[in-house]
Amino acid sequence: MTGPAARGTTEIAERAVRRIAEQAAKEALIGTGGRVLAGRATVRAGQASVGVEVALPYGGSADAGGEAVGRHVADRTGRLTGMPLSPPRIRVGALSLTGPVPASGTAGAGPGAPTRRSSGRVWSERRLPIAVLAAAVLAAAVLLLRDVVAVHLLHQGPAHWRTRALTWLTVNGPGVPSGAGRVLGAAAVLAGAALLLAAFAPGHRRLLALAVPGPGVRATLGRASAARLVRAAVVEVPGVVHSRVRVGRRRVRVRVRFAFGERRAVEETVEASVTAVVAGLGLARAPRGRVRIRPTAGWQPPEPLEPRPGPAGTPEADEPKEREHVGSA
Repeated sequence: MTGPAARGTTEIAERAVRRIAEQAAKEALIGTGGRVLAGRATVRAGQASVGVEVALPYGGSADAGGEAVGRHVADRTGRLTGMPLSPPRIRVGALSLTGPVPASGTAGAGPGAPTRRSSGRVWSERRLPIAVLAAAVLAAAVLLLRDVVAVHLLHQGPAHWRTRALTWLTVNGPGVPSGAGRVLGAAAVLAGAALLLAAFAPGHRRLLALAVPGPGVRATLGRASAARLVRAAVVEVPGVVHSRVRVGRRRVRVRVRFAFGERRAVEETVEASVTAVVAGLGLARAPRGRVRIRPTAGWQPPEPLEPRPGPAGTPEADEPKEREHVGSA
């Protein structure tokens, strides 16, 4: 007589369940331009729970795409493992810019998709100045409200700091010329100028705006990263031993020191390399390059090449012989 214990049990490892879920997600993304980034699975008491992180094509609905992947993962994983499966968790971790243009007519962000020029400056939200100003105003309002409530509702005397402040303002107010009043007035003017500058200046000076595929998209590139890319291309030029790169919003300033080679040839090669790198950054407003080169201490200009003798019977070959014959006579 045999029973369930005699027949044994089958266990499916979590690694196998994770591989099945990842493969099911890949099947759901075939032809869409998306890809699977990572997957995970847990098996507890004969029940499996899976999660997959995917990159969906830009231009489509991330919600609908994630639901479609989740349905296929649940159906495929449940049938292949034979275990009850909780609803899979699908996380959209990135947007793929190589996907096809969706049929709804929304322009995709593939290599051939048109791009639009965003603003040349990246505007800052000014969170820190706003937070500091709001905290100061809130603290002053709370102190004043507490003192007013204490005076009018609790019938207490006014706070000592409020009476001193009113007395000081009476003596050193705007209508009374004094050194302290001038200092406070100058401080108020400077604070107002700083707030106006923060309101009208874009900020984020370390970021460069990139060309974007459509409205509502914001893309930036750090100036330090752009400078590293330009420097990596410049140091590949033959003869260059040192370079300094500074990337601005309108200019890319490159200073180069070279150890050998003709000065003009090195300068033209460096300029071509800088132009190619800047054009490949995809900036909304490409800055112009400015290259300055300087030779090292041991640099010597290359000697001009001597003309090579031509083949026998040509004027180039006969001319030296005729000159030598005349000179010997």
